[in-house]
Formats: sequence, C-alpha cells, structure tokens
Amino acid sequence: MRAALASLRGLDAGFAALAAALVVVALGLAATGDLVLPVVPLLFGLAGIAAVALVLLFSVWHQGRQVHALAGAELEALRRKEEEKLSRILEGLPGAVYLGELYPDGSMRLDSMSQGHEALRELGLGHGQGTAQGWWERLDPETQEALRDFGRRLMDQGQAMVEYSVRREDGSVLWLRDTARVTGLAADGYAGVVGMVVDCTAERQIADRALHASKLATMGRIATSIAHEMIQPISTILLAGETAMNGLPDAEGLDPTRKRIGRIVEQAKRARDFMDHLRIFGRADTGSLDPVFLSDALDGALRIAMPALSEGRVEFIRQIDPELPPLRARRVLLEQLLLNLILNARDAMENQPAETRRLRVEAALDGDTRAMVVIEDSGPGMPEAVLRHAFEPFFTTKPAGKGTGLGLAICASIAEGFGGSISAANTALGLRITLLLPLWSEDTAADTRTEGGIA
Repeated sequence: MRAALASLRGLDAGFAALAAALVVVALGLAATGDLVLPVVPLLFGLAGIAAVALVLLFSVWHQGRQVHALAGAELEALRRKEEEKLSRILEGLPGAVYLGELYPDGSMRLDSMSQGHEALRELGLGHGQGTAQGWWERLDPETQEALRDFGRRLMDQGQAMVEYSVRREDGSVLWLRDTARVTGLAADGYAGVVGMVVDCTAERQIADRALHASKLATMGRIATSIAHEMIQPISTILLAGETAMNGLPDAEGLDPTRKRIGRIVEQAKRARDFMDHLRIFGRADTGSLDPVFLSDALDGALRIAMPALSEGRVEFIRQIDPELPPLRARRVLLEQLLLNLILNARDAMENQPAETRRLRVEAALDGDTRAMVVIEDSGPGMPEAVLRHAFEPFFTTKPAGKGTGLGLAICASIAEGFGGSISAANTALGLRITLLLPLWSEDTAADTRTEGGIA
C-alpha cells in the first residue's frame, strides 16, 4: 500500500512538470504574435515534454523496483516462517522422517532425513541431509536381509513396515520400526519413497517382559507338577530302603550290603529334599516380609545350584558371620536372588581356566540396620559401558538362546522389594555384586507388605 501511494505521488509530480512545459510552449507562442512558431520556443517546449516523459518513466521504473523488492522480502519472510514451522513439526515427531529412492532389488538410497530421535542420531540416523553413513555396517547379515525383503515388499505393495534391532556401541539393543510408502515410479524402474523410522525399544521390552513372565510362570507350574509327580516314587524308594536297612540282620558279612542300602537311602533323601524345595520354589510367593536367616536361604539356593557349580568345576567359598541377625525378607525370593547371582557367576567363569574358577559368598553386618552380602567371582568382569546397563531388563551380553536379560533385573527388583539395594563393580579378581539388605527388627514388623513385586 505504501508503495502504491508513493507511485501516485510520483505520477502527480510528473503531471505537474508536464503542465509547466505546456505553459512554456504557450508563452512561446504568445511571444511570436502570429501563427508561425519560432524555432527556439518550440524546441524549448519539446525539450520540456521529453524531460517530463523521462521523469515519468524513471519514477515508474523505480517504484516498480521498490514494489518488487518489498514483495520479495515479504515472500522470503513467509517462506522462512513456514520452514521453521515444518522444522518444529519434524523435530516433535517420535522418529526420523526420510526421503529416498527404492530400487527393484529392494535396496534403498536415502536422500535426506529429519533430525529424528536422540537414539537414532546415535546410530547415524537423522542428521539433516545425512544418509546414515556407517549405519548399515552395524546390522548383522540377518537384519540386512530382512531390510532388503522390506524394500521388495515396499516395491510390490506400495507400502510396508518392518521391525529390526541394532546393537549400540555399549552393547545395549535398540529396536527400530520403519514404515514407508512409495510416492511414485520413475521411468528407469526406481521409486520415490517417504518413510519414518521410530524407536520402539520400550514397546518391545513391554511385550517381551509379558512373554517371558508368561514363560516363567508356565515353567514354574511345570516344575511344581514334575516335583509333585516325582516325590511319590522317590518317597517309595526311600521307604523301601529304610525298611530294607531295618530288616537286615547284624551279620558281619552284610556290611557291604548295608553300605549300599545306606547310599540309596541317603540319595533318596537328597532327591526328596530337592523336589520339596523345587515344589516350593515354583510357587508364587506373595505375602509379608518375615525374619529370614541368610544361611538358610543360601542353603536352599545351593541345593539347586551346587550340581551346576560342580559340573563347572567352580570352587565355592562361604564366609557368613555366624552371629548375623535375620534379614527382613521372604525366604523363597531371597533364595531366588542368591540362586540367580550364583548361576550368573558360574556362567561368567565358563571360559576361565578351571583351576582359577572361584566363587565367594560372604556376609556381615553393615551398621546397625542392615547386612552386606558380597558375591564375588574370578571371571573377566564387565566392560564399564556394559556395567552401566547390567540391571536393566532384557539387557544381556550372552549369545541368543543363552540369556533373557532378566536375571540381574529380577535380582534388583527383589532387593529393592526388601527395602535394600544391589550394585556391581569390577575388581582385580573379577566381578563383585554387593547386596545391602535390611535386618529384621520388631520396629519394622508392622510394615511387612511389599509394594512392587518382581519385574
């Protein structure tokens, strides 16, 4: 509007100059006194008209440039505003949006990608105009083939989705969901693609946690059922052995027989105790916190763990303060906590020389209200990057099929449910797990209900 007004003012000035020129011409005509125009006044008038025309042309050209410049600045400001708005939208998305080209063999080339989620940027995904250099090399061959199949399905069906995992540098696993759609086909066979990569690790963890919890519950029921079925024949063997032992006469020649029957009775009792414990261990333990002696809980854990320790040729060292008061815990859960830590230590020493495999469990008072329990192995320890995630659910460095990543997470959940804590640290000997557990006291007897349960 201001530019238009300025243009009008310029035109008004031009018309004023034209009027002045006409006046000059009229005066020239009047000075001659006849109809014949003198040459000088005529030229003077024509020069004035030409000057006015030039002024008008320059004014229009100059005002046109101002209008064009103003319109260009407004359009540029509008463009920048829209770009900032789009950038905020893309930054607020839970993933990274990308544009690329898809080829018939399922391979894809990324042309550009938005900033994306922090976890994606750690992998080299979502760096503006970056094309995820080095990201493909982090994928195992199976995942690479799954992504090629995703590309082929995308080419055939026009849209597709795939979920796959990538291992971070610290050993943790990141799950990604890639959803894409074809935007158009080119003459030479490739297709334009738009898609979004989202971090779905939390969703997978929740689903896996539910699946593993279901499996563990099923295994507990199966173990309880097996123990129930096995206890009857074992009890029969034990009863028969004891009857045979009592029925033997005191003849000297029967001593070898008496020893053999004694071994049968001893092993039958051991099997019965193991099955009884397995039946109790497989049950859900819901209830109040009670006074539990650590030595009793450790004995229960060792009934299950000792065969594994013997098979792994692990020397077990036990150093429990005999004067240690009872803990504020639940017997079966405390046994499970110790069992998980003992078996983890045994697995950690699997590749160590047999003569160096040692597992030490020691416990003593740590102040007036808690006990410190230390489980230390002679394994290789954990890298510091892995140690930071040791107690996270589903974090494991074991090969597929050998670990669920739940063991240490369950240990942490049990310890915290007792009102205690758990930590891990590398030592010169191996890995040390430290448990700080509350002691039982009458002051805490009124508050014995747990709040969390097992993760």
